[in-house]
Amino acid sequence: MNAFNELRQHARERRDRAIDFANDQYNATLARIATIEQDLLGTRPPDHQHMSDVVRSVIPEDREFTSTDVMAALRALDPARDWHVRCVTNQLVRLRLDGIIRRLKRASRNAPAVYIRTEGAAVVHQRVRGTSSSG
Repeated sequence: MNAFNELRQHARERRDRAIDFANDQYNATLARIATIEQDLLGTRPPDHQHMSDVVRSVIPEDREFTSTDVMAALRALDPARDWHVRCVTNQLVRLRLDGIIRRLKRASRNAPAVYIRTEGAAVVHQRVRGTSSSG
């Protein structure tokens, strides 16, 4: 029975090495794709910027977009960073309140909300962090 346990252990180690190798290749490929995309688009990952500045920099100016599009752009911009969906959607809400973007369609169970950039438009709602502008 001990020989079978050793064989199982050896098989687990081989599996773990293969998984680690595949993960390393995957991460290297994502990094190469991001580098190529950044070279083509002329963007570079931020060194240390506020989340709102980074999200604002990847929002398309010429077309409608969703939070999924923004997440994909952020992952392409800096694949090593862990982009939290909740943080990104919070930033989209803040940008909407600041008048930077406008929601064209509300989110449903099967589809995210659709937004468009409103550069040059007057600020609809003046927001101060931590306070409410209502009454």
